[in-house]
Amino acid sequence: MPQERSRPSQLSFLAPEDAETLHLMRRFVAEASRLYETRTGRSAESAIRIGGPTDAYDFLRGEMADLDQEQLRTLNLSVKNQILTAPLIYQGTVANTNVRVAEVFRPAILENAAGLIVAHNHPSGDPTPSSHDVDITRRIVEAGRLLDIDVLDHIIIGHDSYASLRERGLGFDGAR
Repeated sequence: MPQERSRPSQLSFLAPEDAETLHLMRRFVAEASRLYETRTGRSAESAIRIGGPTDAYDFLRGEMADLDQEQLRTLNLSVKNQILTAPLIYQGTVANTNVRVAEVFRPAILENAAGLIVAHNHPSGDPTPSSHDVDITRRIVEAGRLLDIDVLDHIIIGHDSYASLRERGLGFDGAR
């Protein structure tokens, strides 16, 4: 008699085939995590944790550095600065993006995020903050205080570099 493969127990809302697929996906994630930890010496959990503006830049630059139009995104973070979501908030023009501050916080509120990082790109490739960038940062930081969501930084992504408004003291406490 052929030996029957062991199947994971069925979850009440999944068909047996879907439960098996879910089981295989969990095994794949566990193995991928193990390989990542072996090769890098870092835990897989730390791979999506943001420790500073360089981590945020590294996470977003592949998608945002060479765009022809401005985009504004947020990294919505847990209390341990792990990325919950990274939604596109606005798609702008080649020169700017008009921002309604309430829209910046909508995904963070829905995700119950403890903090966020705002990021946008400059299609020119020069990440130097404009006076408009500083002004909108001040407004976002103020709204974050009212909503009890920490705005950890606002980074501007250029072609090969970035600018952190927090590191430059622009738009945050003690802003110029």
